[in-house]
Amino acid sequence: MLSTLVMSVIGGDRPGLVQIVAARVADHGGNWLESQMCRLGGQFAGILRIEV
Repeated sequence: MLSTLVMSVIGGDRPGLVQIVAARVADHGGNWLESQMCRLGGQFAGILRIEV
């Protein structure tokens, strides 16, 4: 049975951060459906919808 999850991600902005999150989603058999990301006050902020 597949479930749709909405996740928020906040952390220090650095190269490769999105790749790390995407790898964790894929490692658990998830599918990244859509996302919105931005940089706020020197921090990375994102919200994403995944299916696992």
